[in-house]
Amino acid sequence: MKLKVPWIFLIVVVFLCPSVCLSEVKTIQGEYCGVYSGDMKDKEELGKFRKTVRKKSVEDGIYKIAKSSEGHFSNECIRHVVKNYLQKVAVVSHTEKDGKICDTVNITSDVEAVKKYLGQKSCKEKDIFDYLIPWWVDVIFDD
Repeated sequence: MKLKVPWIFLIVVVFLCPSVCLSEVKTIQGEYCGVYSGDMKDKEELGKFRKTVRKKSVEDGIYKIAKSSEGHFSNECIRHVVKNYLQKVAVVSHTEKDGKICDTVNITSDVEAVKKYLGQKSCKEKDIFDYLIPWWVDVIFDD
């Protein structure tokens, strides 16, 4: 009887909390290309630009995980996801031709955890219209 109780408890937990027990780890591809217009001999600036392209390709993958094409997430939330929710980031391809630098990365992550975190209201960046709406609504609908 003592052996059956832990198994029964485990089965109950799995059925009541499947998202906790069976989190969905997926690999998503992110990609970004940028055109470097600086001096190709300036290794420091070129290196900074390459890092920017890499960060933007990872950010593209995060947006694909969140399936959000509307609005943007705050930089703080993107950094938090990169630091805490991405299990693995692997560069699939890196190309440089005539100043155009492209990176493609594979991101392995718990998709549901990322979606839940980015779904918080505090992660959504406000659009300029969010600040203007109270002003023009009052003007248009003023009696």
